[in-house]
Amino acid sequence: MFQIIKLVVLFGFAIWLFFAYTQPVWEEVGKIKADVEEHSDALVKVSGFNQNIVNLIARKDNLNQAQLDRMNVMVPLEIDETGVMADVQAIVERNRARLLTVGVSEWTGSVSKKNDDEKVVGLQELEHSTKDINITVEGTYQQIKQILSDLERSLVLLEVVDVSFAAVEGDIVTYSLVIRINRVK
Repeated sequence: MFQIIKLVVLFGFAIWLFFAYTQPVWEEVGKIKADVEEHSDALVKVSGFNQNIVNLIARKDNLNQAQLDRMNVMVPLEIDETGVMADVQAIVERNRARLLTVGVSEWTGSVSKKNDDEKVVGLQELEHSTKDINITVEGTYQQIKQILSDLERSLVLLEVVDVSFAAVEGDIVTYSLVIRINRVK
């Protein structure tokens, strides 16, 4: 009977000894396994990002020069002010209205800084400048309506910020327009 008790105690001690020595190693293996899973997830995400980069580079390479030029027109860094004024004059003349006066303001701008916590790649400061073109046009309501429609379809982003007119007798009315052009530097 003593031998059976001795055997059970030794067996219990052996089990305790096994778990006492293997428990720290088992915990370390669990930590390493969790790290491997995190790294596997990160590897999958990086592979997806790399594939997106490859796709974007392929799309960029497929753009022809006309598309790049159009993009530069829509989001310009510099604006040809004389060209814009010539375009506005051509729109007015094409609609058989009469351009009476033209006034141009200086560039006015502001710098907006991005917060450090915003995840912005590249630009940290964004300078936005505007210039107002004041024109006085003489024409009918339909002519002015068509001029505004043509200004809206212009490749250069033009913003009509003010329209005013004077009451007169007859169909011909004098309209004052303030057209704003924007640029990003």
